[in-house]
Amino acid sequence: SYTVSGSIPAGGALTDVQQGKIAEKYVGAATCTATPNTSKIVAVVNQLGSSPTADQFLVYEAVNTQ
Repeated sequence: SYTVSGSIPAGGALTDVQQGKIAEKYVGAATCTATPNTSKIVAVVNQLGSSPTADQFLVYEAVNTQ
């Protein structure tokens, strides 16, 4: 289990570099929670691989679903 927590102001950002914090080659999922539960979350994820023969920079976004 790996947890990142912080207080992010409106329009702010949280960057967490996970290199060396999670098992090598781990591919998993995340759950983001806002409080109070009426708060909105938008996320942009940048995922960087380390292959010398392929482009492994992936970018995707997430929005509230509830």
